[in-house]
Amino acid sequence: MTKRQLATLLAEKTGYSAVLVSHVVQAAMDTLTDVLVQSGRLEWRDLGTFKVKTYPARAIHNPATGETITLAPRQWVGFKPAKKIRSRLTGPGKKKAAGKAAGKAAKPAKAAAKAAAKPAAKGAKRK
Repeated sequence: MTKRQLATLLAEKTGYSAVLVSHVVQAAMDTLTDVLVQSGRLEWRDLGTFKVKTYPARAIHNPATGETITLAPRQWVGFKPAKKIRSRLTGPGKKKAAGKAAGKAAKPAKAAAKAAAKPAAKGAKRK
């Protein structure tokens, strides 16, 4: 969803003009950005937490020239949704633990199938 689409949707829901809502949305974005720049963290109840994270400086290797280059530290904004949002995204009755348990149960089955396929493949090559 773009900022314009958000402003239009809010204008329809509130009954205010699209121009006014567009200015409010822009002011809110500017304020959120200012807060993140100043404090590095913004918590919005029932929505989530925005947090500025930093990648440290690191050395990389250019394979074409063989030159080693040092990249400067970089910052980015991470977002962790609130429980209310997470539960709406995953849907009713779905649990994270069930997904992990299913994945763990599938690993031994995959390993067994892979092990069973190896001797058959080796035997086929020898013939």
